[in-house]
Amino acid sequence: MKIIAKAFHHVFGKVSDLPSVIPMNNRRETLLDVVVFPYIDLSEPMKATLFRKYLGDFKRRFTGVNGMVDICAIRDIVELAGINLWGEAAAAYKWLERLHCVSFSDMSADIALMVPHKINMVFAGGNYTYPWSQEQRENRKAHAMKSNATP
Repeated sequence: MKIIAKAFHHVFGKVSDLPSVIPMNNRRETLLDVVVFPYIDLSEPMKATLFRKYLGDFKRRFTGVNGMVDICAIRDIVELAGINLWGEAAAAYKWLERLHCVSFSDMSADIALMVPHKINMVFAGGNYTYPWSQEQRENRKAHAMKSNATP
């Protein structure tokens, strides 16, 4: 199973208060489909090498059946990109830090769905808007109900 975790598996097909990414080509989404990594100049061989290593660590720790939150992978990318954590980014980092080593299968589905958006807040240095406004939740519920009603 190549989804972010068992918790996500339980959410697909049912209405959640949080939005999800619409999968391309009818495939399931993974954490890497929704996380926007920060810009890092990869023309420097050392940075390119470290980014490949950190990205590999990120993939291994966050995805798959045994996926979990790993603050180390996030911290390494933040340091490599030179992101200063303050305000919303620092709050999101602190939130993720509390989930360090927690398996996605042990999280509630709503918490698991918030993880990629919190990572995006950190990687954006606070310049990110969470996609779970009241209007978006209502639109998602209406869309899900409409989809479930169509045979």
